Amino acid sequence: MTHLDFTGKLTKFVVDHTFVKVMIDSDPQEGSRYFELKPSHPNYDKVYALMVTAFLEQIDIRLRMEDSPNGDSKVIKYIVLRQVHLPT
Repeated sequence: MTHLDFTGKLTKFVVDHTFVKVMIDSDPQEGSRYFELKPSHPNYDKVYALMVTAFLEQIDIRLRMEDSPNGDSKVIKYIVLRQVHLPT
């Protein structure tokens, strides 16, 4: 299984009843490739909530993707919020 890791900001966020798709600014193919979060992901709600926060607040994240079971796309395995500065 092939893994991809990108660190950056989410630039597009598409929500459908069967998936969530995102683009990240550090992807060399940005603008032509989406990464999917499937509702079957064991931590779907948590990953989705972190992605929404990262997108709206433009927080740097790290995304790890792997091949989908049928190999036709990359699916999100996990997300890490990078540096977050809380107001003082």
